[in-house]
Amino acid sequence: FIEPVVMPNLFLFGAGHVGSAICEVGAPAGLRVVVVDDRPAFVTEERFPAAAERHAAPFAEAVGALAIGPEDFVLVLTRGHKDDLEVLRALAANDVRPRHLGLIGSRAKWKTLRDGLAADGVGERFLDRVRTPIGLPIGAVSAHEIAVSAVAELIRLRRLGPDASS
Repeated sequence: FIEPVVMPNLFLFGAGHVGSAICEVGAPAGLRVVVVDDRPAFVTEERFPAAAERHAAPFAEAVGALAIGPEDFVLVLTRGHKDDLEVLRALAANDVRPRHLGLIGSRAKWKTLRDGLAADGVGERFLDRVRTPIGLPIGAVSAHEIAVSAVAELIRLRRLGPDASS
C-alpha cells in the first residue's frame, strides 16, 4: 500500500516579521504555508521563500477566494486591530471552519475584537473557535520564539488532536 502524505495548509494572514518567522519554521515542519497580505511589497518570494503560495490582495477578498478547509490551520497575524477585524469578519461571513483558528495578541486585544465582532452579529460558535494568544506557553518574546511556539502548537494539534494536554 502507498499512503499519500498530505501536508496540511497553514494560512498566514499577515506578512510581517512574525509571519515570516512562522513560515520559516512551519514549512520544514510539514506545513504547506500560504501567505496573505494586502501589501504586495511584503508578500514576495524573497521574504517568504518557503511559502507554497503568496497572495497580495485585500484580506476579505483573499478569504473569499481561498479554499480553507476543515483540516487547515489559520493564523491571523496582521499589523493591527483593524486588519485583524477584517480577516475575522471575512472568515465568519464565509463560514470558514478550519481545524485551528489562532489570533496573535493578548487576551485584552481579543476581548476588544470579540466585542466588536459580537456587535456586528458574529455568532458565539465562531467566536469560541478563535484561540489567543497563539502558541504553546513557553514565554516566547522574539518573532522566532513566537514562531516556534505557534508551530509547536499546530504540530501538537496535528499529531495528538485537540484534547491533548498542554
